[in-house]
Amino acid sequence: MNTTRRRDAARSRQALLAAAADLFAERGYAGTAIRSVGDRAGVDPALIARYFGGKEGLYQAVLAADPLIEQSAPSADGPPAAPHAPVPATSGDDGAVDDGAAVTGAVAGPPDEPAASPLATVHGMVDRAFDKWTSTGVSAAAQNVFRREVDDAARQATRERLDTVLEPLRGAADGPDPQLAAELAVAVLFGVGVARDAGTLTRLSAVSVDELRAPLTAALVAALGLTDCQ
Repeated sequence: MNTTRRRDAARSRQALLAAAADLFAERGYAGTAIRSVGDRAGVDPALIARYFGGKEGLYQAVLAADPLIEQSAPSADGPPAAPHAPVPATSGDDGAVDDGAAVTGAVAGPPDEPAASPLATVHGMVDRAFDKWTSTGVSAAAQNVFRREVDDAARQATRERLDTVLEPLRGAADGPDPQLAAELAVAVLFGVGVARDAGTLTRLSAVSVDELRAPLTAALVAALGLTDCQ
């Protein structure tokens, strides 16, 4: 087995994934061309079909690699569900089979860990959002929540992946309509990220994450109807 070629294949897959994450966030699913992903990654765009099965599979892999989405499902129920169309097993440049785990960054959580308290769920989600915003920027999933031009396949994929964010929020919500409360919280959280990225709201864009943490947490707590946050 040629380990050098395997490393090259892994780097190519990761470069495509990183480029796609940036472009899907910047331009949306419909506005992102396969060739543009290859050009930004410095990789032959034909490898997208080989490694991901096509544009939809690449988008699924980008969603699966999003740390905010991937790590949001409650650990008491085991790791998050796989995407609707999981990244297919593909062979690297040396013909060895690769299952996509290194590409998506999916990590199974401990299945027997107890569920977090509602407030801990909110704090954990805010922490992951801040990590994402300060490391690689707002995700494609967050941007696509507010885009109207997303096509049906991408919208469905986004909905299915977002359910890993909504599920713990539904469990944390205190009120007659936990689904509505969870969706309001997601709209607030993702909306803040998108607004900071856009720069139109100057104070929101300029404030540090340390200054933003308390008011954003309070907004999510209010959206979820949490009155007793012990």
